[in-house]
Amino acid sequence: MKSRATIVLLGGILMLLFAIGWTTYSQKSSYAGPKWEYKYGENLSDEEINQMGASGWEMVGFSIDSSTNKHFYFKRSK
Repeated sequence: MKSRATIVLLGGILMLLFAIGWTTYSQKSSYAGPKWEYKYGENLSDEEINQMGASGWEMVGFSIDSSTNKHFYFKRSK
C-alpha cells in the first residue's frame, strides 16, 4: 500500500514540475508580432500615392478636413 501512495505522490510531483516548466517556457517564447513604420502625407497626387505603394507603403487611413486638405496615413513592415 505504501508503494502505491509513493507512486501517486511522485506522479503528482512530476505533473506539477511539468506544469511549472511549461508555463515558464511559454512566457519566454511569447510572440512579439510584426514591427511597423508609419508615414503621413498631405494633399498627395495619384502619382505620389502610387510611388508610395511601389516603395512598399500601404495606405491604412485617409481623411479630409474642413479646409478640404486630404490626409493620408501609410504603414509598412520594418
